[in-house]
Amino acid sequence: MRLLSLWWIFRWASFGEAIWSVYLIEQRGLSLGTVLAFEAAWWIFVISLEIPTGIITDKWGRKRSLVLGSLLFTLGFLVFGFSASPILLLSAYLIWGLGDSFISGTDTAFLFESLKKQQIAEKYAQYEGFLNAGALMVIATTTALGPILLLWTSLSVPFILTALFGLILVCVSLFLSEPRNEEPSAQNAHSTGLKSIISVLANPRVSGIICLKAIPEMSLAILLLTLPQTLSNYGLPTFQFGWWMALIFGIMGFSSIWAGRAIHFLSLPKWFGLAACASAVAFILSTSTSLWLFPLCVLPALFLPLLEPHVNQYLAERTLESNRATVLSVANAAMSVVIATSIFGGAWAMDQFGFGIAMWIFAGVAVVLAGTGFTLWFVGSRNSINAL
Repeated sequence: MRLLSLWWIFRWASFGEAIWSVYLIEQRGLSLGTVLAFEAAWWIFVISLEIPTGIITDKWGRKRSLVLGSLLFTLGFLVFGFSASPILLLSAYLIWGLGDSFISGTDTAFLFESLKKQQIAEKYAQYEGFLNAGALMVIATTTALGPILLLWTSLSVPFILTALFGLILVCVSLFLSEPRNEEPSAQNAHSTGLKSIISVLANPRVSGIICLKAIPEMSLAILLLTLPQTLSNYGLPTFQFGWWMALIFGIMGFSSIWAGRAIHFLSLPKWFGLAACASAVAFILSTSTSLWLFPLCVLPALFLPLLEPHVNQYLAERTLESNRATVLSVANAAMSVVIATSIFGGAWAMDQFGFGIAMWIFAGVAVVLAGTGFTLWFVGSRNSINAL
């Protein structure tokens, strides 16, 4: 658990988080709409690989997938930092997409199975919350430091230096111990993988949870990408962007600590409802030029860390060890379809109508997703009651 914890807290470390879109727009000459299109391309690539890599992970083991994913994370930042052409920049996104698809689902399965070995699997949400809190504190620190490097370096240097954290992930993952007791055969992994796809997508309640979780996930991804634009509207200089983004990650880290206790205060559907409302409000207020409204613009940062561990635990508890990574990957793929579709639409709206109207469109998408998610949740819950 100690090595897994170390890997977990460094998984998101990046010196370039606060200047991501600034780097692509100012140094590489892309438009904000193109930046969002690249982000959507990453989501689509992840979607296409989630299920195959989940099946591979269930067959070949969790450790190997984390090692490979960590290597691709490192390579992606090196390509991203040294690339000058849009094609090479897009290739960096695709490398990250492949790496993330090997890690997505595998990390949750690895942690759940490690806790299950210690007979404390029921505390999964609490453990993931604490680990996410540590990871977010690390990324808050690196995010704050990244823009300060610009006082002495070019915009590309923070991304190249981030590859050092990738090397840490690779070294740590090499020494991890496989949490499973046995590995299924290739035929069994393939058959259970196909069954997982059907069982996950056919369950209305799971589909509803995926839609609802996609709201804060989509909101946070878009708000972080467009944050430089929002901060520029406030008249803030570029080197201060990291401080404000670090504040967001700090808020997320604080929120993660309470993930295990969240459902003691409110039920999961109520948390999802609050997250949807907060996301819609954040999109609308991000177009404002009043700095005092900024705290309301980052409200999704409070909800995603609270909800994600409970969604992961809900799915992990309802799957077999032999196909757990596949089930989690299928759920992530379905959620990614929702997010990628929304981001692609937003990228088009950004270029066609401008920043303000695009953010209002995103707010509308959040409302539609909330309505769809709660409808599916209600149908799934009613079917469960009728089955009894």
